[in-house]
Order: sequence, then structure tokens, then C-alpha cells
Amino acid sequence: QASYIYNAELDIFSSFETTTSIALKAEWADAMGLGGMMFWDLSNDATGSPDSLISAAFRSMVLEEDVADIQADSSLSDPIVVGGDGEIGPLPL
Repeated sequence: QASYIYNAELDIFSSFETTTSIALKAEWADAMGLGGMMFWDLSNDATGSPDSLISAAFRSMVLEEDVADIQADSSLSDPIVVGGDGEIGPLPL
């Protein structure tokens, strides 16, 4: 699952991460028995904010908080910006 925005008039598509998408991915990684997650760049994280992606991963994977609680703390309105089917399946073999 990924968060995305799409402008049909300009035919512009962009995907991005939110606290909800990261929390869901952390939940999936934990369920798959993975030991953690990798983040490419931490310099633009909203450190100290409810919108911190690193914090969302920690809260989901380590503290085992519900995704709904993490989503509720975010300033983003996920039902508007999150697309996808809400399911993250196993890795293809």
C-alpha cells in the first residue's frame, strides 16, 4: 500500500509515505519475521512531530500500537490521500 496523489487533468501521479503507510509496512515486516525496516533518508523526517515516519515505524513495530491510533495522531487526513487496497501481501518467492 502506498499513499498517493493524482491529478487527472495534468496526468501527474506521485506516491509518498505517511505515518499510516509506514505503520502498516512496519506491521507487515513484523508479521513476516523481519528484524526491522530501512529508511533511505532521515534528514526530512518530522522529528518530534506526530507526523514522524521513524516514530510511526517504532510505535507500530516495537511498541505494537494500533495503526488506527498512529493514524489518529497524524495531521494528515488519510482517507483523502491514501490509495491502495489496504493490504500488504507476502513477498513473492
